[in-house]
Amino acid sequence: MSLAKASTFTAASTLVKILIGLIIGKLMALEFGPQGVGLSGNYRQVITVLGVLAGAGIFNGVTKYIAQFDAEQDKHAVKQLLGTASTLVLVFSLIICSVFLSFASHISYLLFATQEYANIIRIIAVLQFTIAGSNLILAILKGYRDAKGTAISIIIGALIALIGFICLQLAFGFSGALVGLGLLPAATFLPAIVFLQRRKVITLAMFLPAWHRETAINLSKFTLMTLMTAVTMPVAYYLLREQISQFYGFKSNLDVIASTRQSNIALHTEQIVNLIQQTFIKDKAMYQVGLWQSVSMISDAYLQFITAAFSVYLLPTFSRIKDSQILAKEVVKGLKFALPAVILLSSLVWLMRDVVIWLLFSNEFSQMRTLFSWQLTGDVLKVGCYVFGYLIIAKANLKLYFLAEVSQFSLLIFFSFLLIPKQGTLGASQAYMMTYMIYFILCLIGFIIFKYRSKSSLS
Repeated sequence: MSLAKASTFTAASTLVKILIGLIIGKLMALEFGPQGVGLSGNYRQVITVLGVLAGAGIFNGVTKYIAQFDAEQDKHAVKQLLGTASTLVLVFSLIICSVFLSFASHISYLLFATQEYANIIRIIAVLQFTIAGSNLILAILKGYRDAKGTAISIIIGALIALIGFICLQLAFGFSGALVGLGLLPAATFLPAIVFLQRRKVITLAMFLPAWHRETAINLSKFTLMTLMTAVTMPVAYYLLREQISQFYGFKSNLDVIASTRQSNIALHTEQIVNLIQQTFIKDKAMYQVGLWQSVSMISDAYLQFITAAFSVYLLPTFSRIKDSQILAKEVVKGLKFALPAVILLSSLVWLMRDVVIWLLFSNEFSQMRTLFSWQLTGDVLKVGCYVFGYLIIAKANLKLYFLAEVSQFSLLIFFSFLLIPKQGTLGASQAYMMTYMIYFILCLIGFIIFKYRSKSSLS
């Protein structure tokens, strides 16, 4: 299967997934406004992290090794892989569930500045078992480069998630909407199981928990990679949101209470006034965070048209290739496909940005149009970085992966602390663009060195 053919299937599933994601975003924007979108920002990041981290984050490893095995000839190896993977997924999911259940109130306060949503955190703690199961089955399908089965599973799962989201929001308001967001990565489980069973070489018995030490060590490399991802970019985006809030003057009400805590009645009125003022300041800060969060959501949505094919095609393809020169040519081929495609898509989004804002959000979000140029330029560069990133993942190079994650994190933090205090929300988008401009240059330098060394070793 070619990258173009894989992209056809993934584009179809991505289109449905994006449309459903945008419908959900529209429903949240209309019902809860920029403040609601901003308030859900950190929670969405947690859902994204769980989508990668739930089940030990070994899914790229499963895809890699499935791609390397011939299931007919290496049934024992496949059984060892799936049995060990199931054990790691179960143990890791139990650990996450225990942490979320034990510290639900603290996590709720960290994400929403209130313990009101502790029960939502508890529901997500249980739901992440299904998220892990979905990821494991999809990883196997991707290993076989089954773009069709993967695409249809995602489409059916997204439709199920949309129905669930609407029902939950209508029934329980903002709390229901938060639970509904967790359904998006979880609802693929059942349709994916159906497509996997069509592959006669994979049986459900292969998923019985087992342990193979060498396999566990190999998969644990991908767990470490996932943990690196979980503690770098999500933390960076959390700090960006905090920076934006501080720029627009938001401080916790607890700070106000502490600063006005006096026993005499005269200061009691001042405390009330301060709290009222803080409410308006908080609304303004959440509005600006919501604008930045919304433009990031648009990026996440349309970039899936390009990046969704990477895990179905690039990862298993890079994993199978042993010759360095052939591998380098495949990377160049990926860049030649990805960069023109993302430039075309981002240009269309920029030209239609006013329509996009009106269609996906509301007039309250009109100020975000100034963020598009910086954000979309960063998107183009980010996709180029993704191609190099999948090469690192396919070869399970922990040192390079660690260096890549730390580089992104450090660059984003540096530019955000430099630009947000000067320009607020606009500075956040500028920091995003600058991060991936520098990072893409570093990736290109690294790839040129890789090609040169490959030629030298052959000569």
